[in-house]
Amino acid sequence: MLAKIESINRNVGIFSMSARPDDLLMWSHYGDGHRGVCLVFTTADDKLFGCTLEQVRYQKEYPVFNAYEEVNRDYTRRYLTTKSDHWNYEEEWRILYYDNHGPRQFPAHELSGVIFGAKVSPADRKTLLGIIQKRNSHTTHYEARINSKRFGLDIVQLEY
Repeated sequence: MLAKIESINRNVGIFSMSARPDDLLMWSHYGDGHRGVCLVFTTADDKLFGCTLEQVRYQKEYPVFNAYEEVNRDYTRRYLTTKSDHWNYEEEWRILYYDNHGPRQFPAHELSGVIFGAKVSPADRKTLLGIIQKRNSHTTHYEARINSKRFGLDIVQLEY
């Protein structure tokens, strides 16, 4: 069984996304303490980058796998899209790359927005805006702002 899991880990790439751009924990865990950015993508027909989106399932128990079960795409999908219910606040979606994984460029037209973290530096903001402009991405720009009255973030569209 361990050999199957090691094979999946070596041979399948994962692109992870969240449906929650305003979650404090997400920005703390994955957004470099609010100093990072969140990219907003447009999906069409439940696909992104031409790939099927897989919704992560959250549960208390480990998924059950048969040691004699063939390691195919369904097996791999179940293995890579199941997480502890402790993480359900993430509302995570994934794309699984079975072949030729590694660094990839996404189509510029699928990037629809950028959310700057509440503590992103002016230099990082300028750098990212320059990259977006070079790729001719038509994006809406937002900023995550820490709410002063409650524990939370407000996502505010920026006007230039």
